[in-house]
Amino acid sequence: MACVRKRRGKWVADYRDPTGRRHWESFDTRKEAEAAVAGHTVAIRKGSYVAPNDQRTVQDAYDSWLRLSVEGADNKTGQPLRPTTRALYSMTWRLHVAPTWAAAKLRTVDAEQVVQWQQNLLVENGPKTVLNAVQILGALFRHARRFRWISHNPVEDVRKPKYKAKVRALTPDEIAALIANADVDTSLFVRIGASSGLRFGELAGLKWADVDLEKGIVSVRQQFTHGAWAELKTDNARRRVPLARELVRELRLHKLRTPGDLVFPASDGSPLDYFNWRNRVWLPLLKAAGVDGTFHMLRHSYATALIQAGESAKTVQTLVGHHSAAFTMDQYADVWPEQLERAGEIAARVLFASRGSKTVAVAGEAPRKGA
Repeated sequence: MACVRKRRGKWVADYRDPTGRRHWESFDTRKEAEAAVAGHTVAIRKGSYVAPNDQRTVQDAYDSWLRLSVEGADNKTGQPLRPTTRALYSMTWRLHVAPTWAAAKLRTVDAEQVVQWQQNLLVENGPKTVLNAVQILGALFRHARRFRWISHNPVEDVRKPKYKAKVRALTPDEIAALIANADVDTSLFVRIGASSGLRFGELAGLKWADVDLEKGIVSVRQQFTHGAWAELKTDNARRRVPLARELVRELRLHKLRTPGDLVFPASDGSPLDYFNWRNRVWLPLLKAAGVDGTFHMLRHSYATALIQAGESAKTVQTLVGHHSAAFTMDQYADVWPEQLERAGEIAARVLFASRGSKTVAVAGEAPRKGA
């Protein structure tokens, strides 16, 4: 039975939690102690009670979340998360979240502390990296609140950094410069990426068994990313992509030089690791070609080229493996600078096609009165 008593000059709120465990909280006045008892009684009745002296830390929340919701099936998908997602969460926790928060008691963290941490991160990191870190911290507090370790998630009161992924397409001239400065195998890798829209992980995981050299078709079935084999993210990502005849001929020659299971293996025969390849091959190639960009921009160029050539949004969506045509058009309907420069001529050719048009005046001719 809950009660309030005076002990050693303090007023003590004495009560038991829903598990039967006894708690004592000390206050300077009887009124504060009675308010605490009343509040706990109502919370216990509603099922929202949180122990005010819980000592669990953010590290405890991470360990529980990792076990139950990342490696386990307690999440929206109802199954363990993909190895690539786990690797991203683990890296973000280790590099950006744990150094500040691992030892902090959950009940002592407030929104102002989180805001200050976020601002400190933004000094040396991009908004996407910081957003990932803040979202993981928020997930840990949601996890803890769900199990009644805490009563409030301080990350909910934090304004998150704004980030919208938007990459440009590499232009034909830039792609040509990359090819001209690449060795034979890298040149083929770049051209396959640009003319198929495959992601780096999909190319790294591409096997000869998935390449039909007779029909010139690549079947995208798996990927190798973050140092591990992984299922494709969605059913839409499982797709068949046609290749240009010229590249099929070069792939036949490439197969003679590459007799293993993988189409584009590392020097030791293992799958390509993105970060090693980026540092050893891609970055030096960009410098030699005088180009600034990421490998993923080749995928952007592929979709952009198809759209500019008049392919339907549905066709492009299917080839790149997106969930909707609307997303494809929003993400990849890019333009190259030279196309913008031609816009004036194109508009004039259409609008001034009829010299008798009353809507648009003929160039160089003043509008007639009453027109």
